[in-house]
Amino acid sequence: MSKMQYYILTSSGIEGISRHSCAQYSNIPKEDMVIIINTQDLEYAELAQQYCISHGIEHYVTESNGTPGKGKNSLLEKFLESDNDYCVQIDGDDFLTPHGVWLYNHLAQTESPPDALCLREQVSITHRSTYIPEFIKEHGFTPTQKDFSTEMTRPFYTNYNCLVVYEALDYDNSIIDYLKLQKRYSEPYETHCRITWYSRKAAQYKFREDLYVGEDTLHYFNLKDLHVNGHITFMSNTESPPTYIYDQSLGGIVVDNSNLVNGELPWLNEYMKAASNMELNELLHDNEHVVLPKLEISYPCGYEPNVLGLIGNAKHEVTQDDITTYIEYPSNGTKQGLINKYKLGN
Repeated sequence: MSKMQYYILTSSGIEGISRHSCAQYSNIPKEDMVIIINTQDLEYAELAQQYCISHGIEHYVTESNGTPGKGKNSLLEKFLESDNDYCVQIDGDDFLTPHGVWLYNHLAQTESPPDALCLREQVSITHRSTYIPEFIKEHGFTPTQKDFSTEMTRPFYTNYNCLVVYEALDYDNSIIDYLKLQKRYSEPYETHCRITWYSRKAAQYKFREDLYVGEDTLHYFNLKDLHVNGHITFMSNTESPPTYIYDQSLGGIVVDNSNLVNGELPWLNEYMKAASNMELNELLHDNEHVVLPKLEISYPCGYEPNVLGLIGNAKHEVTQDDITTYIEYPSNGTKQGLINKYKLGN
């Protein structure tokens, strides 16, 4: 049997760590968790260490230079030092659904798991974009964090028709160039695809440690090139239902490195330089010709995904004897599984 553990990377937010083992959230068994504490905040490092000790959770404090790439590389290094065959990488302020825990446990025991897995149609908890102006209009003052309303979104699923509008409005050229690049080289309709799953082979390839934003997308490009050249197997998972939930309700490194009020994205130029250099060296692959194979899961009969009441299954159209029925079933389920679900429902 393959061995797999959940590696959680944290740099701040002690309350986020507790969600991974909490029965109301991910409910990951503590013996299956490894917490990587990678921060320049020494007080937080001590606090996180004490939390792990008091809860009996395996943990490591690793050297930080303040970039997410450094933290992710230290996580992969600790994975490679273990005797695990696979790891699931989770940012500490995000969390898995119980369905995600089931799926990754199941994937580890399949006959041929991929070396790496990225996510499509990802789900996020974020602030309702129109809420703050509405709040100010109603109450006459700017809301504090506790007043914010949140909603579920798919933050990286992009309708690139917006490019036509941006160009017509003479929008910032750097953003237009960024969207054009992502449209061509990321997965279709995605500006970013998080990688959650690594084999030991895939974990040997490292993130850039000099960028504050975009290192994960560049890493996706790198692993995709390795897949195209036959060095690893790299697949995508459609997140309906979701396995991984971003919690963007408290900001994050993108917000910290952006001036959203003025629409300024100082990290974007560095990212575009790096991506353009990869393009020049023919390391990027046009998604009209190269789309990652999609993960397919054979679900047990009667399996119902627990997604904590968030966004659920995809809806499939099934037509038989000129009668069309819509069935809720995971996007990554096999065709035979969908047929079995249809038969059970009828």
